[in-house]
Amino acid sequence: MLYVYSMKTKPENRHVLIASDEEILQMTLLKAFQRTDYQVYSAKDGLEALYLVKTFSVTEKPFNLLLVDSQLPKLSCLELFQQLRKLEIYTSAIIITSPNQKKLEQKLRSIEKNSIIKRPFLVNDLLNIVEQVFENISGAR
Repeated sequence: MLYVYSMKTKPENRHVLIASDEEILQMTLLKAFQRTDYQVYSAKDGLEALYLVKTFSVTEKPFNLLLVDSQLPKLSCLELFQQLRKLEIYTSAIIITSPNQKKLEQKLRSIEKNSIIKRPFLVNDLLNIVEQVFENISGAR
C-alpha cells in the first residue's frame, strides 16, 4: 500500500522532515528551505524522526516528505522505514547517501518508494528533487 497525502498539495500543506545527526547538513538544508514555501522540521536521530512522524501522522498535517541521512544514530535509516511500515505510515522519502552505500541503497529501494541523492550534492539539485516529489504527490491524487 502506498500512502499519498489526499489533500491538494498547497504551500501550507508541504510538510518536510529532515532527519540527520550532522548539524551542518541540517542547518544548510533548513536555511535553503527558508527560501521556499515548505514547512520544515528536523530530527537529530532515527528515534526522534520516528517520534515526529508518528506524532504528525495523527494530525491534519502529516509529513509529505522525509529527507533522511542514511547513517542515522539510535535507529538506522533502514530500521526507521521498517518501523514506519509496521505502523502503516507511508510517505515519500529522499535518502541522502555516501557514494559507497550501494547495498544499503538496494535494501532501501526494496522497502520504500524513494529517491536517493548521493553526497556531495548541490542544495539546488536537492530542492529540484523535492519539487519533483511534490509534483508527483499532486499528480497521484
